[in-house]
Amino acid sequence: MSFRTEVKRDLVRVARPDVAVGIDLGVKHLAVMADSMGEIRYEPNPKYLDGSLKLLRRHSRRVSRRQGPDRRTGRKPSKRWEKANAERNRVHHRVANQRSDALHQLTTRIRAEYGTVVVEAIVADRWYPSSKTCSNCGAVTAKLPLHVRVFDCDECRLVMDRDENAAHNLVALVAAATTAGAGGWRNPAAPAAGRSERPYSSRSPYALVM
Repeated sequence: MSFRTEVKRDLVRVARPDVAVGIDLGVKHLAVMADSMGEIRYEPNPKYLDGSLKLLRRHSRRVSRRQGPDRRTGRKPSKRWEKANAERNRVHHRVANQRSDALHQLTTRIRAEYGTVVVEAIVADRWYPSSKTCSNCGAVTAKLPLHVRVFDCDECRLVMDRDENAAHNLVALVAAATTAGAGGWRNPAAPAAGRSERPYSSRSPYALVM
């Protein structure tokens, strides 16, 4: 026996539907968010792996002392090796689950707050130099190696954290897309087959993919 029911659900509305946010995924920080109201937020890197390295080293030493598999000779792993390797793998799985949970919590908070989300490489043109472009005057720096964490503009002398600068540029794409109309903004340096710049509605469950 089966039955079917209808449940009325209220529409989930974001806290600030008129506010857009640009998100730059960083190295030092998990993400840097700049919204259209001028607010900057730094999402700290949880560093779950760093907290488990001591335990991983201990399990790895235990695995190395056991008789493992050998493809050249066809040797089978011992039961003790399999048990130790399984314990080590559980630590890796735990770190992966912690990272996944942190990303889900971050994307849920973003989706619940902002009306529009712009993320590099997901909706922004793949050729758009968000990190190399000055968010103040628009000048583009020819080279900006990854290890250089501060953006220093040669034109207007703006000095800013490179991830914060990129986040400002990404949120500015919302205004550019609105001005350009339905066709969306396109970087002049991008090839014809490149993606157009379009704001991403945070009402979608896939507001941010990392």
